[in-house]
Amino acid sequence: MVGVEFEGKNTRLGDGRGGFEDNGKYGNEGKNRSLGGFGAFACFGIDLRGFGGVLDGMPRNVILYTAPMCSDCDKLKHFMDANGIAYELRDIKKDPAHAQELAEQTGKQGVPYLVVDGKWVRGYEPRVPFSEDFARQILGL
Repeated sequence: MVGVEFEGKNTRLGDGRGGFEDNGKYGNEGKNRSLGGFGAFACFGIDLRGFGGVLDGMPRNVILYTAPMCSDCDKLKHFMDANGIAYELRDIKKDPAHAQELAEQTGKQGVPYLVVDGKWVRGYEPRVPFSEDFARQILGL
């Protein structure tokens, strides 16, 4: 959620799920008020989806280590594209330096692997199919 000050009160505005929360100034504490899309910013014609990291909860810097024929890599890329998350793609088969860096940092060349705001994060769950819930968790959404 995007936090803003409104007459001395914190108000959380739209985060792409279409609502905001009033913290009680007008007796609506905790009640969701739908604004659609990216909340109040939509009424100004401002689309914040392309500004990864501007919205609270959105990662600011994402690097995705990937390889051809990796279905979880493809699903994770699609998820990030669909959610407006900008990322740098590093193919470990096309660039041996990326493969070496991945192995040095993680101990292997398993993909997908991410660096999210400087933190190395495994982009898959062993023996578990890709899920959007897991993707949200590893990306801090």
